[in-house]
Amino acid sequence: MPMSFAAFTDLESLPSTGFSVDDVLTVGTYDYVVADTAAADFHVELSNGLKLYTSPSAGGVVTSRQLNWQADEDITTRFQQIIDSGLLSGGVEFRLEDSVVFKWHSLQFPDDFTLSAVNGARLIVDDSLDFLIGDDNDLYPFTFHLGARNTLKDLDVIWIDTEPEGVISNIHGFRGAYSDDSRIVGSRFEGNIEMFVAFHQTTNITIEDSVFDGAYWQVRLGGVDGANIKSSVFQNALGDGIKTALGDATGTRNVTVEASLFIDNARDGIDTTGGFRDSVVRDSFFVSNGVSAMDFKTPYKANRPLLDEQMNTNILIENTEFYDHGNNIVLTTTDYDGTITPENVDWRTIHNITVRDSVFAGDRGKIFFVKDSHGVYGENLTLLGRFHHFRTESFGWLEPYDLNLEESDLSQGGVWTPVTDFRALDLDNPVTTYETLFDTGGSLRLSFENARIVASRAEDASGDIRTETYDAFGECDSFTFYDGSDTQVWTSQSVDFDTSGNRERVERLFDDGRHVVNNFDDGTMSDRTVSKPTGQVISTIYGPDGAPVSGEITWADGTREVIEYTDGIVTGRVRTEADGDITTSVFDATGTRQSIVREDISDSEGWSVFRHVFGPDGSRSQLSVDYDDGSTSVLNYVNGVKSERIFTEADGDVMTLTFREDGTRERIVFEDVSDSQDWDTLTRTFDATGTLIGTDFVWD
Repeated sequence: MPMSFAAFTDLESLPSTGFSVDDVLTVGTYDYVVADTAAADFHVELSNGLKLYTSPSAGGVVTSRQLNWQADEDITTRFQQIIDSGLLSGGVEFRLEDSVVFKWHSLQFPDDFTLSAVNGARLIVDDSLDFLIGDDNDLYPFTFHLGARNTLKDLDVIWIDTEPEGVISNIHGFRGAYSDDSRIVGSRFEGNIEMFVAFHQTTNITIEDSVFDGAYWQVRLGGVDGANIKSSVFQNALGDGIKTALGDATGTRNVTVEASLFIDNARDGIDTTGGFRDSVVRDSFFVSNGVSAMDFKTPYKANRPLLDEQMNTNILIENTEFYDHGNNIVLTTTDYDGTITPENVDWRTIHNITVRDSVFAGDRGKIFFVKDSHGVYGENLTLLGRFHHFRTESFGWLEPYDLNLEESDLSQGGVWTPVTDFRALDLDNPVTTYETLFDTGGSLRLSFENARIVASRAEDASGDIRTETYDAFGECDSFTFYDGSDTQVWTSQSVDFDTSGNRERVERLFDDGRHVVNNFDDGTMSDRTVSKPTGQVISTIYGPDGAPVSGEITWADGTREVIEYTDGIVTGRVRTEADGDITTSVFDATGTRQSIVREDISDSEGWSVFRHVFGPDGSRSQLSVDYDDGSTSVLNYVNGVKSERIFTEADGDVMTLTFREDGTRERIVFEDVSDSQDWDTLTRTFDATGTLIGTDFVWD
């Protein structure tokens, strides 16, 4: 009959013996049940080998200390194991009490699951993945996949060992596909990855009291219907704070952004390429975002069909303040495939945008930049500084524009002093070059052609230089930054944009000699090449969805490695050394390694083939070797622990070693297949300490 024990203060104080299966042990405030040593789904295994089951406490909470997780421990495999066991299913909250490290590239959360943290614990995501991919450390898809009704609460997530600061990475964070009713509350995301959080075809999202610092896209909404974003900060993105995407061609709509801050993002605070229908932005601040504060885009392309739901229409912006932007609000309808006709132009183009009770401050740029869009309404707008109220462009369908923006709706007053004293230019005066020298030692040079700006060059006192070129419409189509102050890890970086404002090419030269080139198609990365001064070159090709489809690494000595992907996940790697030796690695659909085969083509080893086979959980299940002299060795494992080794000599003689569950040797059996001995079998038996306790013969 199972017994109960309640005299223990911590798990590691438990003895390894004296308990029976199903005994109940109370340790601190948690109850544990002794598991069968052969069980595969135990929740806690102590250093002394004792295996225990546990269950959520009152309120449905499981903590990291309850599972004996230690501070700064690599919990990659253990996290996968407890999810697979079902312990965290059924509405459980899993609470991190200490900072831990996670190194895997893909983990699926169950439905109705909450991941939280206390005591300042951090989830540290190490994306070096050296144990799988060596130097090529940014080829993997999303790290965490959210289920339905998931919550991230009071969670501090930081990504380490990513690309250097300022370099666009391809590492992804959290993805919620069909993850309805998911919430992010009181959390922080930090690190240089491609995107922190992406939702796909999901309804009723909540993001509240959270901070997003870094990444290229911080929050991506693809085909989302219903998102409430409140009291959050989006800062220092290499691209956009919030980015909408097509999803399954349904578009993003019914989004409310309230009391949030978008600051120092390299492109836009909010970009709505995937639609923003029936949405509201209120009580928010946009400060010094590189391209614009808000960029409403509706592109029509044959390979990216837009449904009616994806329109950028019926959008309200109120009680919001905009500071220091070249373009504050941009509206662009682009027709690549003849979708727009005189009959549908009124509703196919961006329309019905209202901005009211808001403030615009700065000494440059435009309040509205309207391209083939209409129905823009301004009510009670306050301007501080010098502005072009709006600029319009049309490619044939909308003449004249219906802007509905009256001077009576604009209140010009006050003086806004920018950090750098940019002087207002009269673009109606056809000058060739205009240069301003600042008291701080920097300078700004603007070049014009027929009163149209074509290039700019800004240099600060530290020696940093930024040059930009502009297209026929005055939009920046490329820029180059030179790190004259030597404060960055790179020497220079250049970015080219296509006609829609999407990245087309990004090139960087690093101080350590690395040269990185990223090419894009319609804003999605199509290929990436990293050249290192050692002669190593890493190349990756991406599909239309942005997922990698193939990769190659070459070395100066002639070594070459080819990488295969399925649905964005590595499924095969073949490495051919300069001397001809070949290593082939195979992974399953989840990216878990299944086998490694090494072939000694150069005949430089004493064996010809070396094979590793792994189980579904990635643990080793078999190691076999074919030797040059004709002998073979096969080592089998159970749950990652060696259980049996079979060595077959070239003459046919066989030696079999068996091991106990703790890995100690138990028995050796020799079989005289070649009949070179006067016995058929010789058996030697050992005790748990390794001492020989018996020798038995079966004689000829």
